[in-house]
Amino acid sequence: MTTLTRLPAIIHQVRAKVSTDLSAYLQKLFDFADDELFNLADKAVNNCEQNVYFDAMREVRMQRRTIENNLLKALNDNFSAILGDCAGLVISQDAELYNLRNQLINMARNSHRLSESTITLKMSMLLPVNITVENNPIGVASLCDGYLHCVEQLNVDLQAKIILVKLFQRCVLSELGATYTHINQLLDTPNEEADDTASFDPDASTSDEESAIVSSVVSTAAVPTVVSAYDEPLKKQAKLHEKRLLDAESRKANADRIKNEVTETLHSIIAEFEITKPQLPDFVQTAVFELWCNVMFLTWMQHGEDSDQWQEQKQTVRDLMVSLFKSDEDGAALMKMLPNLLQRLRLGFDSITCDVAVTSLIFKQLESEHLAIMTGQVRELKSIEPTPAVQDESADAELASVWLDHVDSLSPGMWFVVFDNEVESYRCRLAAAMKSFDKYLFVNRNGQKVLEKSRIELARCLEQGTINVLSSERMFDLALESVICDVRSSRGSAAK
Repeated sequence: MTTLTRLPAIIHQVRAKVSTDLSAYLQKLFDFADDELFNLADKAVNNCEQNVYFDAMREVRMQRRTIENNLLKALNDNFSAILGDCAGLVISQDAELYNLRNQLINMARNSHRLSESTITLKMSMLLPVNITVENNPIGVASLCDGYLHCVEQLNVDLQAKIILVKLFQRCVLSELGATYTHINQLLDTPNEEADDTASFDPDASTSDEESAIVSSVVSTAAVPTVVSAYDEPLKKQAKLHEKRLLDAESRKANADRIKNEVTETLHSIIAEFEITKPQLPDFVQTAVFELWCNVMFLTWMQHGEDSDQWQEQKQTVRDLMVSLFKSDEDGAALMKMLPNLLQRLRLGFDSITCDVAVTSLIFKQLESEHLAIMTGQVRELKSIEPTPAVQDESADAELASVWLDHVDSLSPGMWFVVFDNEVESYRCRLAAAMKSFDKYLFVNRNGQKVLEKSRIELARCLEQGTINVLSSERMFDLALESVICDVRSSRGSAAK
């Protein structure tokens, strides 16, 4: 630990954050490993193969604390290694594991390349050695090598080690985005302070400095130019953050739209049989609206709503309804359709990796229902109580049209002040008006989302004054005041 004490305080905070997140991710990994190895043992074709997976499951359960401790130790050793006080880990010599390691690193970098590179650059500026993505102590390669070293110490079969390494991608490497985002924000703090201190000459008179800055601001008469002049690197980073945010929000909104379309499609299909969702048996509701809904969502995303696959899956739901509610008079027809129907259901559930216990229960209950139908037993649909009519309290009816028109006139780039309560407030910018998804996204100066409102919610906030449009004149005054305060503060700090 003597070596680690030589690290800057901010790097200690980075190391602590990664340690905390790694511990949390590993707990998820161990839970998945237990389930995965048990399922493989359950599906084993012979006792020998079954014993391999059961032995691996026991070994992981016994060694999970050791694996966690060794990985965190490897993380500390990574920091010591870059200072030259300890040798780095030896990369796996097993060809299969080595190839898998390279695949996982490439996959993770495809997702986190920008974040990892940005962190590497910032750490190079803080440490007395050159940091690259390969020797970065918290980089994808270093973390992967540390975990691989832990796995190789386990007394388990190679196939089990491969499973554990693949789970590292699923449970740890794929989750690094949130960790890297936090670390990038953490590393921004000292850089901003350093940039502010270096931007001004302490020997110049205060009046001359303020005059020059006022002249510069007045000549541009635009707040974004002021920000650009003093914080160009952060402005570029903010644009990248904002672009990634808008891309992610657009994908999420599109996914939500498709999910709603799938749900409406399912309601429409069961309505063909003069049945509503509440009337269905609970296990059918689970099978259709929780599991098959995801199957159809995945198919839409992969093949589209006009594909043959999509039509086939709609037909599967119809056939399921027929088997349960329209086959009373013809048991032979039911017997003929069941094998193919059950096979389609199984394939669909397998495509979304359903909980085996849940699907097994569904098939058992389906079997009981079909046996009852073939022996002449009639199922009584659930009775549903009529929903009392409620008075229309929609915000559309209550809001004056002027506020909705005001929302429709807003355009991306406009700045707003948001009041959290009577005292605190913060400024944000409208990044996107996603009208087709009924989303208005607001970001801070770093391009990070701070607020999301629907059209009605935003109109309500404007009406109540909890969100106000910040005029360009007011933004100009605030920016000018902020810059001059920074000049004074910097000069005062330098004089001390």
